[in-house]
Amino acid sequence: TRAMEKSTETSFLTQFFLGFVVILAAFVYWIFQRQNYFKKHNVPYVKAPPLLGSFIDAIRQKISIYNQVVELTQKSEVKDKPFFGIFQFHKPALMVTDPELIKRILIKDFNSFTDRYSGSDTHDPLGNNNLFAVNNPFWKILRGKLTPFFSSGKLKTMHYLIDRISTNLRLYIEKNLDKNGKYEVDMKE
Repeated sequence: TRAMEKSTETSFLTQFFLGFVVILAAFVYWIFQRQNYFKKHNVPYVKAPPLLGSFIDAIRQKISIYNQVVELTQKSEVKDKPFFGIFQFHKPALMVTDPELIKRILIKDFNSFTDRYSGSDTHDPLGNNNLFAVNNPFWKILRGKLTPFFSSGKLKTMHYLIDRISTNLRLYIEKNLDKNGKYEVDMKE
């Protein structure tokens, strides 16, 4: 009976180890298949470390997310391309850089692109109700409310006001520059 118990323990450990190895191998295979997503679809892309994605320096807080995006768009393999692939952690995502293509996606073909990947915390009203972060059906409602404010006639009418305010802001900052050419502002105020 003692030999039988030992055989059962060995069999269980062997099965557990084999199961673990199979699951690990399947996971590694899945990750590398995800890394070949853009290659399979003939889309130019920025290579990224598996699981960490294209924003690794921003995640490590070495640079800001904005600077990371600028760096990605300047990579030689995707520079001057209208769109290219990136990885948000393990998920493939498309970065669109051509203004005409962006306009087409956000205006003409909006029915096909209503849901967004990014989002915000529900307790953040500014971020949560942002047109670029909300999903359908709220996106369609919000877009319908905002569209009349940005008609070409209203923008032309506001141009003078925006120009005057931006000139006043520039003059104010220039007047308050220190001897090093810097101006410190309390952003809360």
